[in-house]
Amino acid sequence: MSKTTDRHERIREYMASRAFVNIHELAIAAGTSEVTVRRDLRALEQRGVVVREHGGARLADDLTEAQERFTSRELRNPHGKSEIGQRAVSLIDRGEHVAMNDGTTVMQVAMALESRREPATVTTNALNVALRLSESDSIDVYVLGGLVRRASYGTYQPDSSVIDRLHFDTAVLGVESMSKRGVTVDHPFDLAIAQAMIRQADRVVIVADESKWRRKGRMELATWDEIDVLVTDSAPTADLNQLLLDSGTETLTPETL
Repeated sequence: MSKTTDRHERIREYMASRAFVNIHELAIAAGTSEVTVRRDLRALEQRGVVVREHGGARLADDLTEAQERFTSRELRNPHGKSEIGQRAVSLIDRGEHVAMNDGTTVMQVAMALESRREPATVTTNALNVALRLSESDSIDVYVLGGLVRRASYGTYQPDSSVIDRLHFDTAVLGVESMSKRGVTVDHPFDLAIAQAMIRQADRVVIVADESKWRRKGRMELATWDEIDVLVTDSAPTADLNQLLLDSGTETLTPETL
């Protein structure tokens, strides 16, 4: 067991009998610094184990807590995300092999693809995407294995070599944020899987609503010149649109159908 894994387990065990634990108390219990504890709590929250609150954290209420967090993200701009899903699916040709990561906007793409009822093959690390697509008799679904992160229903593993043996016609990816530099994700395992999907895809499609321009992610996934298409719910500003054009990225909105 690594030092980080051992420390995470000590934190989880210490929190198990307590409704709330502050940062200072956790640092003493884990035998480490408050800076390290804050980093550990971010990682544990990404896995759906804890919920960070002001000054400390508490254990997540198992799957119910994770489902509530996912549902709360689904409720943000549902109409816009649904339109993005419909627009993105219009890019996918019959019989394509499509890679999908996790996220609420990617889930809308999956729902639109399933409703279309045309042959396709989908490889994904998102359990909810796989379950939805498995309802279709015309779509073959392959699920990437690994640790399940309950906050997003995605599976994660540091080794993405299995993806490097696959070929995708299109990769449809959700992201944490967008900026003039490109797009970001928020977790190392997100990064490894999405980067591998990009490497193995003939075409890379980012699906993200306009709120992602105002977000800040921690890890750069790709610059715009690595992205073929951005499907979003609102046209970017003139300067951003010019930047995308200069990078060779096509921008599509529901209005461009």
